[in-house]
This record gives sequence, C-alpha cells and structure tokens, in this order.
Amino acid sequence: MFENRFTLSDRTRSLVEAARELAPRLRRRAPEAERLRMVQAETIAEMRASGLFSVMQPVAYRGQGGDFADYIVIAEELGAGCPSTAWIYANVVLKSWMVGMYPRQAQDDIWGRDPDTIVSSILRPTGKSKPVEGGDRLSGRWSYVSGVDHTQWTIIGSMRELAAGGFEPVVHLVPRTDYRIEDNWHVAGLAATGSKDIVLQDVIVPAHRTITMKQAQSGAAPGAAVHPDNPVFRVPLMSSFGFFICAPIMGIAKGAIECFTETIRSRSTMGAAAGGGGVGLSSLPTIQLRLAEAQMRFEASRATMLDAAVATMHAASRTGAVPEAQRIANRRAQSYSSRIAVEAVDFLFEAMGAGGLFLSQDIQRYWRDAHAGAAHFGVNWDAIRIMCGQHAVGQEPALKYY
Repeated sequence: MFENRFTLSDRTRSLVEAARELAPRLRRRAPEAERLRMVQAETIAEMRASGLFSVMQPVAYRGQGGDFADYIVIAEELGAGCPSTAWIYANVVLKSWMVGMYPRQAQDDIWGRDPDTIVSSILRPTGKSKPVEGGDRLSGRWSYVSGVDHTQWTIIGSMRELAAGGFEPVVHLVPRTDYRIEDNWHVAGLAATGSKDIVLQDVIVPAHRTITMKQAQSGAAPGAAVHPDNPVFRVPLMSSFGFFICAPIMGIAKGAIECFTETIRSRSTMGAAAGGGGVGLSSLPTIQLRLAEAQMRFEASRATMLDAAVATMHAASRTGAVPEAQRIANRRAQSYSSRIAVEAVDFLFEAMGAGGLFLSQDIQRYWRDAHAGAAHFGVNWDAIRIMCGQHAVGQEPALKYY
C-alpha cells in the first residue's frame, strides 16, 4: 500500500477516504452517466463538498496545496468507481495546478470570489490568437474538452502571432460566458466525460490571463513567485502532464480487479472445456493466474507512478528545478504505467468470456474506458519510448514532450 511507503498528510488521507466512500455510488451511477454522456451534477456537487477538487489548489486560495502523489491516490479510488468521473477529476485538478502558474490577478479572477470554482482545459493549440491592446484576440474550435458542462472556466491553447513573424504556443484562461459548447461527444469509451467541442469567435483575453508554453515549461512561471513555498509550481508542465492521464487508467484497473473478483465468486462453469457444469470460477487455475497477473500489473503501475511523482517533488524541493533526466523518466513511467494498467484490464475481460460482453456487466465498461484513456497521445507508448530511447543513447529527442 502507498501509505506503507510514503507519508500522506492527514488531510490527504481524509480526501482518500472521501473518494473511497464515494466510489460505490459512482459505480452505481456509471450506466446512467454513460447514457447521459456526462457525469451527474450530483457527483460534481459531492466531490466539491468533500474538497476533492482542492487537492492541488494553492493554500492561499483555500486549497490543500498538495502535489502529484496526493492527487494520484485520490484519482485511483475515483477511477475504481467510475472511470469517466476520475477522468474529469484529473482534468480539473490538472487545471488547478496550471492556474497556480498564472499571475496573481488571473488566480484572483478564478478563485477570488469563489474558491470552489473549477476549470477544464484543452491545451492543444488548434486555435489562433493575435496580440491586441490589453491582451489577445482568440478564435477557433477545440475538441475533447472533458467535463466542460460542469466547469466555469477553460484553459485553451492557441498559436499566437508574433510581431516578428511566426507563432508561439500559449494558453489562455477563458470564462464560460466566452465560448459555445457543441455537443458532439458520441463515443465508445469514457462516454460520460462529456468531452465536447468548444467554439470561440473574436474573444478578447486580457493579458494577465495568458501565459506562454515556454513559461509553463520553464519551472519559473509567474505563479512560482506567487506561491514560493510550494515547489509544485516550479515543475515543468509537460513533465508531469501524464500523471493526470495515467492515474484514472490505473484506477480503472483497480476497479476491474474488484469487479472481476466479485463476479467470479458468484459464477460457475456451464460445462464444455471445464468437463462439466457447476464448478466455481474462483477455483479454476486459469482464473486465478489471470487475477494474480492483473493484480501485479496494477501494483507495478501504481508503484512506478508514485515513485516518479515523489522523485519529481524531491527534485523541485531540493534544487528548485526538475532535471531533464527526471522529466524524461516521468514520461516513461506515465506512459508505461498506463500500458500495463490496460493490460491488467485485458487479462480479466478476456477471462470473462461472452458473459462479460453484456452492457449490464461493469467489466465491459472498465475495458472500453481503459482503452479510451490509453488512446490519449499524452501516454502514447510508441511515441514516448522513442523519445526516451533517444535520450538514453545520448541523442536529442525529436519529440519535446517533457
């Protein structure tokens, strides 16, 4: 268990318990959330009331001031209950961390009046922006904005025109009143995340609500000076972005293991290869070895993720920076941990046979959602392992995703 190897604050322990207590309700709500294509408002309200969204929110804005490991152990519990809920949770907590990188005035805009405000994002710079007096003019369309129905602001990436020619990637903080949501999220996995498109046309974003990706990657974003006592705001964005993708996938594996264990206790064989019906599935060696294999993959995923998270904060606390080698190691850990967590789910789903295909069975949702999560480019193992391999042999990685 994580608690046996690392020290959790009392507050984080209470948040883990709140998530663990909520998980069974999330699991019961999951089929309806999937039908609605968004998690229920009552789920968001319960998470907000429990303080779950505040885990990485700065202390100055009534947050917990936690770090990546604190987030991971909470997301794991939520993912075991409802993968889509955990995915939205990841998106919101990631943005709490990111908002903490902005200038103080932007953080006041978000949390000054209401510390319970939550933010979604789409960092992919598919839109264009242009400097104007007092800020930037922003237009475009952005896809896959998870949880956008429940958030009050969104962090949006764009390519900003430079006066000298060319473009630079930036990220803007935009209120809900400035964009239109287009409901086009009809998908096979993570359906309840409501990851719809948003559209903006000629929106003026004040200068204090925009930072460059270079700043977010520098370890010296404006917010690092606003919160000098918390080194998490000195961690480069892309080095730790993958923690927020992998943790829900890891939670899915945990939920699939729990679901599978419950199911095999009550099911028996129908005959055929088993040599006769009525044999309890839990007594079959093939079932036992698959369960053990899945458990080991989940535990390896968890340990790898937490080790990287703790090492990252140790580096940021000790030196004020995260070295390139650790940033590369993070990307490797996040991507590979996602891969083996999905493998854990696959081992169990395959063992369920045709019975696992029914929509009334939770295991098929865990399987679909695990593969949907792993489809995110942020944990694409092919791309990340090439980048890590190039670094390992002393070459400059072609992909600057760390």
